[in-house]
Amino acid sequence: MRGRVGRITHRLTQSRFKKLAAAIVTSPSQIAVLEKVMPLEKIHYIPIGLHVETLNKKFAERLKKNKTTPLTVLTVGTWMRDWNFYFKIVEASPEKNFHLVDRKISKDVFKQASEFKNLTYHADLSDEELFDLYLVADFQFLPVSGAAGSNAFLQGLALGCPTLITDLGYKEAGDLDDFVIYYEKGNLTDCMNKINVVANYSDSERKLAEQKANMFANQFSWQEIANKTMNLYKTLI
Repeated sequence: MRGRVGRITHRLTQSRFKKLAAAIVTSPSQIAVLEKVMPLEKIHYIPIGLHVETLNKKFAERLKKNKTTPLTVLTVGTWMRDWNFYFKIVEASPEKNFHLVDRKISKDVFKQASEFKNLTYHADLSDEELFDLYLVADFQFLPVSGAAGSNAFLQGLALGCPTLITDLGYKEAGDLDDFVIYYEKGNLTDCMNKINVVANYSDSERKLAEQKANMFANQFSWQEIANKTMNLYKTLI
């Protein structure tokens, strides 16, 4: 019965998507998903936007800060996060300080997080407090289980925070090698090796990564994104 209902629901979904004049995806990797249910020419990639003016003012503060000791690792958000892998990394890195930020996490994740002395969970931070946390973090760790448009990813980069991540599909947006470090999904050894690479950045390497991350994120200005969205709407009217 479940299989039959599932097939019916899938056909209804396909039918609805085919009737759309256009669809917007926030990550290039989502194009392949929608292409299964609607024509490619109707799918438009318009990324998440950022208030870059505000973030650039905060980024200027980061350039004045010295590297923290011990290493500070920040994870923001819980959507599509690989918690099993995340806690393996926390457990394998007792000398590093981990910070997890999200307004609501499951009871199981909260229970696991409470077991680690090197992990601090922040349930309710203001934007200003979150920005300050980004500024002291040596890098952002996003162990995602699937690709999606990620505000945490872009916001962190705007604040000069290099990011260790499984591929989110942003490679098409430019050369990210200096400030985005990809690890093999589910590979603990590879991830730990990549963490050590970031941990051992020289001052000049760290500053370069921070500046390039900020420059990359500036292309996602809300004004630019709004213009792209409005132009798409105009073509449909």
